[in-house]
Amino acid sequence: MPVAALLSNKSQPIPRGQTGMEKESCGKKVWITSVERSVTLKDDLSILFEETPKQWGLRGDPYLWEELRKECVGKAFPYSADAIVEMVCLKFEAVAGVPLTWDARPYVAEYAHGGMSSGHLSGLFWLGRGMAKILQNYYAATEGSGRIP
Repeated sequence: MPVAALLSNKSQPIPRGQTGMEKESCGKKVWITSVERSVTLKDDLSILFEETPKQWGLRGDPYLWEELRKECVGKAFPYSADAIVEMVCLKFEAVAGVPLTWDARPYVAEYAHGGMSSGHLSGLFWLGRGMAKILQNYYAATEGSGRIP
């Protein structure tokens, strides 16, 4: 199943054979590759964070990922892909004190546990690989539900 891909400020071509629509979310262009509808996940929303990315941006990113996962435990109410993107953007800003942008690299003292980029978050990671993984997990979780995400 196709996943949503976040586009940079420069428009990138949509992969061949994919359809969808471009939307604005967190001030960024988002290409949604299927029709948006709210879905209710049978499991709680933390399932979206169970499968992690193979590679992180900076050393603080896994800590924000885990914090998002913990916040979603027990939340099993209707959510759309747009609402999930918005939730991640708002959490990033709440934790980092700056909006989620492609060039954001804020320092978060609570996430500092050693290493060169310890405590830093990568906006590039979250708007690229991180958000794509969360949405991939979302579409995988909703695929078998009988609902169209």
